[in-house]
Amino acid sequence: MSYSDKGLSSKLSDTDKAYLAGLFDGEGCINATFGTKKWIAKTGKEKIYLFPRIQFVISSKENLLLELVKTIVGFGEVYGEKMYGYRITERKQILDIVDALIPFVKLKKKGLQLSKEAVLFLLNRKYRSGWTKGELVFFREKFVLPIQKLLPSGERRGRPPKHKFHEIISKYY
Repeated sequence: MSYSDKGLSSKLSDTDKAYLAGLFDGEGCINATFGTKKWIAKTGKEKIYLFPRIQFVISSKENLLLELVKTIVGFGEVYGEKMYGYRITERKQILDIVDALIPFVKLKKKGLQLSKEAVLFLLNRKYRSGWTKGELVFFREKFVLPIQKLLPSGERRGRPPKHKFHEIISKYY
């Protein structure tokens, strides 16, 4: 099943793909984690829902470099002030960029291949369908933890999550 119209891979030259792959190998990462959504029922009872998130990021001190990346790729967003990031969060777009870069990436190929599997898993689920405890645990163990272990630090960095996975699972699922 194809999720892209014509595919980013066919739109980019091999030179562009190699350039982007080099930037990704040096300054990029792909990460899988869980987002949370807090919901309060009319009764006042609170529930926190978990949902998987995957993002493709290239970081740089140079905003112009990342604007060039966005122009070459044709989607994604540039954010930041002193340190900038180019980020793709939409699943079909992540699949497009991963498919385009896998043949050219040298250092982070395993992470791209695993994240491609994760994105395909997410795209094959019914959109906005609820996640069971078993599905969440499966996704975490099959994709989130292995992808995070492939990060240079071996773990997720950045802002710590507001809620811990095991606490939410034990309390709300």
